[in-house]
Amino acid sequence: MANLSKIQNRFDQLSSLIHEVEASQEVADFELLKHALLIWKSETDAVLDQEFPNYTPEVDDFRRRWNRPMAGNSTKNGILKKLRNDRTDLRLILPSEQPVVKPATKQELPEYAITDYARALFNI
Repeated sequence: MANLSKIQNRFDQLSSLIHEVEASQEVADFELLKHALLIWKSETDAVLDQEFPNYTPEVDDFRRRWNRPMAGNSTKNGILKKLRNDRTDLRLILPSEQPVVKPATKQELPEYAITDYARALFNI
């Protein structure tokens, strides 16, 4: 099972990156933010490689979306879209590794209760 705290840490860092991008005003800031984003992505890839050595669809989606070119009418919008996509993908990776809690099974009816009910229902 993957170390979810490491993945959660990568996920938590996205909020500060998104706030930085939203607060930035100059083109020079975007180059610094792109660099910070690339560092975040390389560190996140290292964590995912360590925690998921085998193929998982969620990790593959995260990587495939990252490799797409930035979309948006400006550099700032493109960076924000990429960060929000990353947040969505990591959010999907986290629950995929959570242990599945099975609901408690219903208590079986005793045999005599089923038989009595069937007799009353079918006038046996």
